[in-house]
Amino acid sequence: MGLAKANSNQKLVQVQKYLGQRLNNYPEYKKLLERLDSLTAKDTREIQLQPQILRIINQFFDSEKQALWQEIVELKEAKLQGKNPEQFQKIINQAPHRCNRLVQNYVKVCKQATNQQKITQTNPFLASSLLYQVQSIIRHATVITQREPDDIYLNLVVDRDTYTQSIHLYVFELCENFLLNWLKTAWKNVYYQYNQGGLSQLEAELTTNLEILDNLVTIEFKQPAIEPQFKLEEQVELAALSENSQIVFDYNYTQSTWFRLLVALFIGGVIYLFTQRLFGFILLIVQVINLLTGQDTKKIRLRQQTKELKRVVDSKYQLLVRSLSEKINQEIAIALDNLGQNYQDQVEAIVQQADRQLHEIKHANYQTKETIEKLKQDQQKLQSILD
Repeated sequence: MGLAKANSNQKLVQVQKYLGQRLNNYPEYKKLLERLDSLTAKDTREIQLQPQILRIINQFFDSEKQALWQEIVELKEAKLQGKNPEQFQKIINQAPHRCNRLVQNYVKVCKQATNQQKITQTNPFLASSLLYQVQSIIRHATVITQREPDDIYLNLVVDRDTYTQSIHLYVFELCENFLLNWLKTAWKNVYYQYNQGGLSQLEAELTTNLEILDNLVTIEFKQPAIEPQFKLEEQVELAALSENSQIVFDYNYTQSTWFRLLVALFIGGVIYLFTQRLFGFILLIVQVINLLTGQDTKKIRLRQQTKELKRVVDSKYQLLVRSLSEKINQEIAIALDNLGQNYQDQVEAIVQQADRQLHEIKHANYQTKETIEKLKQDQQKLQSILD
């Protein structure tokens, strides 16, 4: 028995030496060494010493390995909802596609709504539309003549409360106020109304699709400060609009009528004085009739050209309204694309952060499993010493 005791003590020293060498790699070995040290201080029967050493070693290693495996399980439950990292990686990879479809669908719904607004505002049979209002202004406008050095122009004006205003200025102001209000209302609907709740509803749907990641990352969206931009003066020049709102009055008959009447009066008077005949008087009557007829012709021509002017202006202003409405629609579409891209970028940032967290978990699991494997090797080594 003395030899067995000496042999056991020798093996115990080898175990302690090995554990001491491995202490820097696994500090928990200090607890095992303390237990083994306390064992040698006891009055233990020699034959029971070696099995007791082996039992203590196995209990320690089994406990440590079980604790490390439990860390992996708890981390999986706490962060990955019980799924393996490989399964969770697939979920993370699929998340952007689901969210991007939601964003793209929202942008599509908004574009369809704003496109319908464009159709509405260019409908000449809706009294609330911009096109109808512009055409109504043209119908009720009055015409004035404006003499220039070379020609006489017909211009349309709108009667205000205390003054008249050129139609191009009136329509410019109307379009500016109308379009800016349309833009503001449409964008407000994008934020608060479309898709049964606007951006808040979109963010709620995105959060629902990403909530499986909420143990890895904070899921929070910020509404981007994006607005469509529109300045009417960048689309329409007042000078060009004015030129397209007038025509030349080509009636020139009356320019010399009064002069001819005076000449006829003079000649007719002279003839009458010298010949005492009515020929001069008849010539005067003819000129008076000619004058009156010319005035009536001027009025008729003025009405004709006023009608033509309104037709031309109506045609050009229709193009103006349709062009501006399309521009508004384009600006909203561009802003919607930017808005959608912003949300996709936010989703991508969340997913990337979750992916980084998952990578850290994978790395932590790898290190834990590596530690378990080393514990197995050390346990086998110690068992071989005690054999």
